[in-house]
Amino acid sequence: MGLPGSSNISTDVFPMLLVNIIMSIVQLKHVLHSFMQVIGFTSAPARAADLAGPVEFPDEYSFCSGLIVSELANEIRKALPLSAYNPDLHASAQANGDCPVCLQEFHKDEEVCHLPFCRHLYHKFCLAPWLDQQQFTCPVCRSSLVSEEVCRRQRKREQEISDELTVWLSSTHGSNLQGLWC
Repeated sequence: MGLPGSSNISTDVFPMLLVNIIMSIVQLKHVLHSFMQVIGFTSAPARAADLAGPVEFPDEYSFCSGLIVSELANEIRKALPLSAYNPDLHASAQANGDCPVCLQEFHKDEEVCHLPFCRHLYHKFCLAPWLDQQQFTCPVCRSSLVSEEVCRRQRKREQEISDELTVWLSSTHGSNLQGLWC
């Protein structure tokens, strides 16, 4: 009994069930093997990957792209021009003299960030959380805070790290598969 035009559910589920059973057996084999090693009943055969010792990454490799992005945020933060607010000099950049983030008025000689491409002004500490949220555009007009050169450098750095992690993961995954049924 079923809906018209639907196939028998047991024939659809069988291949998935078979794959799940095989994966469970493999996992159980690894758990039992590890347990036997811990209590001393078996010794593990030495593999080349085991003899090499633990794999350690140099500091520049991060597993989280957030670390790469926070590095970019720090670069942007350092590169943004800071200046003392002067109503006479900055009047054209900020029509009403208020920070668009906190809506507080700029005071004379207060430290402000003057964005290079769009010329908007912000309090130094108002722009920091925006950058921490991985937003690399002006909060008002969305113009980029980084030059094309910095974007190219960042993409290249991310690609290099991605390529090296791919090579490492594929070589590690390959050596782990060799011991799957042994």
